[in-house]
Amino acid sequence: MIKSDTTNRYNGLIQRCEDVCGLGATGITGNADLYSKFIGWLNQWHKTGASIAIMAWGGADFDDKAYTTAPHEHLPAQPTATTTLTNPTS
Repeated sequence: MIKSDTTNRYNGLIQRCEDVCGLGATGITGNADLYSKFIGWLNQWHKTGASIAIMAWGGADFDDKAYTTAPHEHLPAQPTATTTLTNPTS
């Protein structure tokens, strides 16, 4: 998602806020003061959400797709279940 996308409303955070709040297509984007306030609120909640995600991951970067900062604890080996498969048609 991006901050604002007036072409494709489903991609823009501000447009989603307009929809959720029932403000119409330009309820926020058409009002410079309200737009500025919403951008501030989005930035604040982004920081809050990122902090919660980082704490939940034990300090690792929650958006690190390469897992370069992921915790590297080793878990004890687990027993492997085995069974004998049979062919019911033979």
